[in-house]
Amino acid sequence: MQEKAIPPILNGQDVLGIAQTGTGKICCFTYQCILLVLQNSSFEIKFKFYS
Repeated sequence: MQEKAIPPILNGQDVLGIAQTGTGKICCFTYQCILLVLQNSSFEIKFKFYS
């Protein structure tokens, strides 16, 4: 998951990841959030969780 998702994230693209447990989905999501906050301290983060 991380190998496929992080490059598009770094290019500013949206990523939808669906995979089995233990493939790094949470890491990819968190990585994207941290990058956005570090790049722009005035950035407002909004999350949507679907179950």
